[in-house]
Amino acid sequence: MKSQKPEQLDKLAAVLDKVLADMYEVERMGFALFMFSFDEETLGDYVSNCERDEMIKFMRELANRLEEGKTIGRVIGEA
Repeated sequence: MKSQKPEQLDKLAAVLDKVLADMYEVERMGFALFMFSFDEETLGDYVSNCERDEMIKFMRELANRLEEGKTIGRVIGEA
């Protein structure tokens, strides 16, 4: 999978930042979006609007909740 240019990822982050704030009716909503190819077993890119340490903390909590079978909101959609 070809990695994207930082400028493209910054534009994506700006759009997500606005859309999520509007959707949740808050000033700002944290996010981390991971992109990967279904054809490859490697992580491609990620984009986030929070500090790396915050994102890692959230990812650990998310992984724990998923492994424990705890309910979290989710949507599986098609573009």
